[in-house]
Amino acid sequence: MILSIIVPVYQAKNTLCRCADSILSKRDIEFELILVNDGSTDGSQELCDRYAQQDSRVLAVHQPNRGVSAARNRGILEAKGKYLLFVDSDDYVEPDYIQTLLDTAEAYQEKYGHIWCNIQTVLHGYIKKPHFVSEESIQIFDRCDIMTLHELWMDASPCNKLYRKEVISANELIFPEDISLGEDLIFNLKYLDAEKNTGIVILSRPLYNYVREDRESLDNRYIPNLIQIYGRVHQELSDHLTRWEVGEDAWKKFYNICFYNYERILRNTFDKKNRQTSHEKYCENNQILSSQEFQTLLHERTCFVHPAYEKAYQIGKYQLVRILDSLTKLKRSFKRMEEIR
Repeated sequence: MILSIIVPVYQAKNTLCRCADSILSKRDIEFELILVNDGSTDGSQELCDRYAQQDSRVLAVHQPNRGVSAARNRGILEAKGKYLLFVDSDDYVEPDYIQTLLDTAEAYQEKYGHIWCNIQTVLHGYIKKPHFVSEESIQIFDRCDIMTLHELWMDASPCNKLYRKEVISANELIFPEDISLGEDLIFNLKYLDAEKNTGIVILSRPLYNYVREDRESLDNRYIPNLIQIYGRVHQELSDHLTRWEVGEDAWKKFYNICFYNYERILRNTFDKKNRQTSHEKYCENNQILSSQEFQTLLHERTCFVHPAYEKAYQIGKYQLVRILDSLTKLKRSFKRMEEIR
């Protein structure tokens, strides 16, 4: 078996057919499609079984709801292919997605370890600009360029990457099941660590369609213990950057990304779904602002921060940040009123 394609399925009755059909339309390559139903209650389970009954290439696997990482890990255990691909049930792939990635692996994998393709976002039926723009059809990177790729949102997902099953099995790689954010990045970092060849081949043409409809924005949803989750992700990134002996530019990008994540942590504290009192929220954020980790990032980051916000961060009072937020919103409202006139 040359290829196993793993699709975690949860409450995906409305999108699974589009996803599965885009994969199964390819008939001249030997592959298996593993649909891992993760405790769906909307009819997705029956849909998975129907695909398995109608097409011998499809394996339907069912398990209690344990999350997308557990579903992917189950798919890895079931997979018989030399290579693995992951596709999310909300998304769909281009007709030559499979063939192009396999051909690229055949041509490049002896010299370069990991094969990626470009991603394009589909929002309300409209295709947005690809994540990665290049005039060259193929770009070669090294794992030391991971922070550049991180800025382009190219490294976090497993869904645009071709993995070698033997590398995953030999190194006992799994998706972390105890966190709901950053688990894909951690898996990819460990995979790049395990590959003997450190190069990354990226196909500039977008072959994977990331569909945003009906998905709660990661920037908007409340995540309990977000500071602990990001702390783990930051530590994993830092450990790998140190081991790979990356240059100064990569570390600057690292500090900027960590600083952005801390700003998100601060916003997350004041989400309406957080049941803490206002006093508790302010105390928590003031403690974060005063921490050595945050103050170090504030000093090391090179991304722009408005001087007023920078001063509030230095003082360590989140009440000042909230006042600045209110003034900024008021200023924007006045500007919109002026434009209407």
